[in-house]
Amino acid sequence: MLTAQAQDSGLAQGFFSGRWFELYVADVLEGMLSKAGSQYSLLRNATITLADGQIRELDLFLMVDGAPLWLECKTGQYADHLERFRTLRSALGVPAERALLVVLDIPAEVAADNRALWRLSVTDQHGLTGALSEALGLPAGQSHPAVSGTSLTPGALGAMSTFRTTSREQIPPGELPSFLTKKSLRPQPEIRSTVLAAMLQVTKAGMTGADVVEVLRDEFPQLSKSRLQEVVQAAMRGGGLIGEDGDPVRALKQPLTGLVESLEDLEECCVRAYAAAVMFTDPDWFARKANQTEFRAVVNAAPPPPAQLAQIREQVVARAAAVASGTSA
Repeated sequence: MLTAQAQDSGLAQGFFSGRWFELYVADVLEGMLSKAGSQYSLLRNATITLADGQIRELDLFLMVDGAPLWLECKTGQYADHLERFRTLRSALGVPAERALLVVLDIPAEVAADNRALWRLSVTDQHGLTGALSEALGLPAGQSHPAVSGTSLTPGALGAMSTFRTTSREQIPPGELPSFLTKKSLRPQPEIRSTVLAAMLQVTKAGMTGADVVEVLRDEFPQLSKSRLQEVVQAAMRGGGLIGEDGDPVRALKQPLTGLVESLEDLEECCVRAYAAAVMFTDPDWFARKANQTEFRAVVNAAPPPPAQLAQIREQVVARAAAVASGTSA
């Protein structure tokens, strides 16, 4: 069962009153089914009448290769509805492993507890593709274009090369937020996932990153242009905006063919951008454990894997050497 529902905040209400989260989930699901060559039929927001006369609405209900799959989407309070979900699943005859509830930003341990207690598959937006693969019996999804295994592609590294090498600066303990603000890369964990999910829905081939920002302004009138642009810019600098040559673009004015594949991929691109901004100032910043802890707290995500940090550091050191020798500006 797949679930998306809006939080009480104005931002979430504005976003999810338009059913964006549900549309995002459906888009991910249909993309996976198409790639797998599955035969399926999909009902959105279907209204059904139960044997006792009660009327219920289903967010997404499918028959996939002859077997039912039910997805509900929620972004806010969901706990009061769990008993109804379980009862409805039983009435529909949907196996527990094919009833998926997707709850925005639900902690992993809470999702696990609910799975065990209510016999439902529960996940957040980041675990969506994995949960769907398990429910459908599909192989794990492919890595997104910016990553090959745990390594960054040359295109992704190229997107990060737009950062200036400023090794004479320092980032004192506790100053990461102000540093990223000066770089026009505020992490904004309170809105980032929601804006990234909207990006996946509104970005079309031929648009530029600047066009995407303008469309997002219509979707989020309560947010300033600068806040939205900083999310888009972080995704771009981490290799998440794909250009006409198939490589990540390096400027918001370049035409796009699309974005990396999933919300999880786009989030990882942002995290890499924040890490790269830091390392182009202090290549060894992540070597200090206290700094890793600060990064997690500020960005609300773990730093990139060590292999990727090593690649970024190698690029920073090479750039600094080229600048010192006068072979690069």
